[in-house]
Amino acid sequence: MTYPTNAFKSYWLSDGSLMDYILNGQTEWLESEIMKQLSPSLGFSIQVAEPFIPSDSAALFMPFAKVVLAIPSNASATETINLFNQTFQVLECSEQDGYLTLLCMSPEGPYAATLSHVVANIRELLCPPFMHFFNKHDLEWQCLTFILTDTEL
Repeated sequence: MTYPTNAFKSYWLSDGSLMDYILNGQTEWLESEIMKQLSPSLGFSIQVAEPFIPSDSAALFMPFAKVVLAIPSNASATETINLFNQTFQVLECSEQDGYLTLLCMSPEGPYAATLSHVVANIRELLCPPFMHFFNKHDLEWQCLTFILTDTEL
């Protein structure tokens, strides 16, 4: 498993196991605590089966991001989706009131075992490619949410 390698400060007295928090039904608390460490336009959510019963080989990782952005005035929704698909794999999309919501596969799908891992993953690994993409293509984004889910190793 690969975790963030840069040193990072823990913002919590107990940087406990994400798996333990999820198993104890504390997903809303986890999401709230992590959101406190992110910029207002960044988000974090947990998507695991209810009830969550992990196997011995289960791990938590962050392969997905949901983007809400304005459709550029000089491009169609389809052109914008095709542009995204050149860098990020678009899995789902919807359009409403001049905005696109895209569920994308992140270029990195880092593992996360603690709250600090999630914050470091977002800041160091996941957010920079999206920010670079938005700036390069002059896209007006509203919200970028990173999603934690489970997998089998």
